[in-house]
Amino acid sequence: MQFSDKHKAALITFFISASVVMALFATHLKKHTLITETYYELEPEDPITKEQVEELEKKVQELKDGVKAETNQAFNQEQQSNRFSQAYKLIEPP
Repeated sequence: MQFSDKHKAALITFFISASVVMALFATHLKKHTLITETYYELEPEDPITKEQVEELEKKVQELKDGVKAETNQAFNQEQQSNRFSQAYKLIEPP
């Protein structure tokens, strides 16, 4: 059986397009792999009682009382250094 050039071209086109379709289908299947899911069992926290809240407030108050506030110390030190630097002028060459 002899095939004409038209038949040969049609068969080659069919096989090439079929291989492209099969390759695309194979890549599509690879994308749909199963993803393993992990489940964690979470336990709820115990509710905080009023006694615990009062204890925490006492601890916070103790911490606040123990801290000495030194808010403007750096600013004051800078002013003192500026005053000393103004007292000594640079000696300029004649």
